[in-house]
Amino acid sequence: MLAYLTLDQGYLELYKCDEQPGWVTNVVTRPRMLAQLNELLVNAPQMFLSPRLLEELRTFIRHPDGSCAAAAGTHDDTVMAMAIAQAVRVERAIVPKELFPEARPAMLPVT
Repeated sequence: MLAYLTLDQGYLELYKCDEQPGWVTNVVTRPRMLAQLNELLVNAPQMFLSPRLLEELRTFIRHPDGSCAAAAGTHDDTVMAMAIAQAVRVERAIVPKELFPEARPAMLPVT
């Protein structure tokens, strides 16, 4: 996707982490971004209007091994996309402080 956006489409306004384009989802970032998404679902449910996202959220489960993902035979693409988008918002300090009171001060806007 990154190659398509940059090389084929000439789109250069991409999110970067440590000068690397794109969001890295790994064993550290995935649980944190899913926890933030859960908190947002509780504190600001009015943000979730997409029927597709809501349907995927209904089948997004905690598996016996403790991992969270789509149930067998379902998808979680929009769940993960929303989780990444919200994680970037928190990181870039463009989220209202009251939605994430436990966030690090560097992650929040100066008020």
